[in-house]
Amino acid sequence: MKTQRLFIAGLALAALSTLNLKFSTVHAATTTIDSVNRYAYGANVGWMNWTGDTANGVVIGEYVCSGYIYSANVGWINLGSGSPANGIQYQNNSATDFGVNQDGLGNLRGYAYGANTGWINFETTGAPRINMITGQMSGYVWSANCGWISLSNAVAYVKTDVIQKGALAPDGLPIAWLLTYFGTTNVNANADPTGKGMTIAQDYLAGTDPNNINSVFRITAESFSSGGTSATLTWNSVPTRYYTIQKTPGLSSPDWVDSGLGLVSPSAGSTTTAGFTETTAPMQFYRVEAVRPLISVLQTPGLPNLTITFVGPNSVVVSWPNTGSYTLQQNSNLTTPVGWTTSGYSMTTANGTNSITITPPTGNLFFRLANP
Repeated sequence: MKTQRLFIAGLALAALSTLNLKFSTVHAATTTIDSVNRYAYGANVGWMNWTGDTANGVVIGEYVCSGYIYSANVGWINLGSGSPANGIQYQNNSATDFGVNQDGLGNLRGYAYGANTGWINFETTGAPRINMITGQMSGYVWSANCGWISLSNAVAYVKTDVIQKGALAPDGLPIAWLLTYFGTTNVNANADPTGKGMTIAQDYLAGTDPNNINSVFRITAESFSSGGTSATLTWNSVPTRYYTIQKTPGLSSPDWVDSGLGLVSPSAGSTTTAGFTETTAPMQFYRVEAVRPLISVLQTPGLPNLTITFVGPNSVVVSWPNTGSYTLQQNSNLTTPVGWTTSGYSMTTANGTNSITITPPTGNLFFRLANP
């Protein structure tokens, strides 16, 4: 399954301006909440199941949340319709335009509503948020009628497996993102309105502003020790993306592998710098990859969901329900359909879920479930 990534490349002697775009689409899910880690807890309401009845569970989106939480003691709680009035985020100013927003950094803010609980406030004091690498939630939400509700504790926590893009325009870009920057969905994803060398689609993947000529994703500085035993790169970064540095000894048939740093969190400013040790090589090429937090995957309706999740700075887990006779297959190049082979990674099964762990994830890998 494709991940959402954008690459910039650099050479040991000079920065290159090559951009490699990878884009994918995502179908609407009945819930994005993990089937195991799904419970919040309130002293006055008991356990609250964020998967609901699985057909109407909570969906964590790139801009808004939607769906329902279920509690045996207080019934259903609505996090929003998924269709804010302005097409971007809930304004929480009426009974028809309320819900919980997600700010791109993982912070959850806004209002949920239950007939037996009244309004539930996702606010700054309780600081409810999502870890954008692992998907685990933390913090508290407040109900005037029910008190504090914890999203994580020593016994259980709520986790989302993915961040869903939400409704897409015909060009494959999220409608909410297009409305934010252009006020319309009538946009050519391959256009470069500022002439800065990035298409609108590349701006989305990189998290940069398509209307700002100075908002770019580029390597801005590099330094290398004598003999190439260490390297340091600096690049433009934004707080809503994570990054990896990849390397290859040549560009004729490049085999890009991780530098060993794994996933790099963005620095507080407008650039990020990372260094790493290297083995001696006559020449080495480098590129920086921008990664949308919590990888999205392409799902086929009616078939088991295949999920890809970051579980640490240098590992990802590919998981799927242990149902039927499905086999995990992988491919390194989607232009060669005959390249699909049974995955060689060691599989574990627990709590009705099959999974493989890849440490570190290197190069390009695509996954699918096959049922012979």
